[in-house]
Amino acid sequence: MKNNYPIKYAVMPMVEQVGWIYGLNELEREYEEACYIASKCFVVAEKVEYLQNGEAEKSYEVVFPFESLNYDGSIVRKEPTYNINGYCNNCTKVNKVFDTFAEAKKEALKKNEKLLYKAIGRLAYSKEFTENVKKEKEEYYRRQERYETLEKKIQNETKDLLLNAKSKEQSVILMMDGKPRILNASLYNFMIMFDEKDYCVYTVTEEEFNKLKKTIELIKMVNEKELQTRPFLENNPVEKKAKLFDIDSDCQVGNYYIKNREMSYKKDDGAPLRKEHEVRVYTMETFEDVFISHYLNCSINKEQKEKELVKVLQDVSRNNSLN
Repeated sequence: MKNNYPIKYAVMPMVEQVGWIYGLNELEREYEEACYIASKCFVVAEKVEYLQNGEAEKSYEVVFPFESLNYDGSIVRKEPTYNINGYCNNCTKVNKVFDTFAEAKKEALKKNEKLLYKAIGRLAYSKEFTENVKKEKEEYYRRQERYETLEKKIQNETKDLLLNAKSKEQSVILMMDGKPRILNASLYNFMIMFDEKDYCVYTVTEEEFNKLKKTIELIKMVNEKELQTRPFLENNPVEKKAKLFDIDSDCQVGNYYIKNREMSYKKDDGAPLRKEHEVRVYTMETFEDVFISHYLNCSINKEQKEKELVKVLQDVSRNNSLN
């Protein structure tokens, strides 16, 4: 995968403007946490702080995979980003992460109840107190309903983020000019750096990949004919466009094409796989990994996109169960 951060569930705070406060020179917007929802997240750090009483307090830095809503209601996804000092600049600190949606949802409901009690506690005690409590509760349930719709949308839009997915070796092995070399970069970085090269990418098992690495490190000859490989990505150096295909599929009626990190789909047989390539690449990544990593930037209609993702996730689940 392009991102190999652990995926967990956490409670995401939803912030709204509640009023105005006096700033240094002018009025400034005042924001508060209005609701909590359960969401998948990238876990980028796990920290332990030791308190004066001798106890340890664990916290996590997570990146929630959405930023805002577009005008059409679609979610704007985001991934972890880092500044020049190596710090994640879009993470949120949380005290708990969870393995299931149900656990995170239970925690979110607890936090939402506290928000309601806090809002009621702010009400002035008067003749209208009972009526004001009723209005506050009605507003609370309306807000809950609105954000639960968003929660479901996020859950649906993050199917590609797999919990407990096993991370793979990210370096790749290149065969160029008859000489093997280990490139300490991911396949996804390789695709950017070598977009003007005629290359074909082959998936190999973890066992074969490690054997290849050991052979190269011992400065021995690599016998590629002994490898059990499956091609799945071939680059067109003229168009700077890589064709992604599932050679094991009996029902694939077209091909995916990746250019400038974006993926498109075309119902064609495509040009047949060329016999010779300037560069041959061996990786533990698979068709499914590359598809999911480019799923967000895929210019195919949403219905087909959903069908393809379901099929690919089924393949991933089946492969994981075999491993």
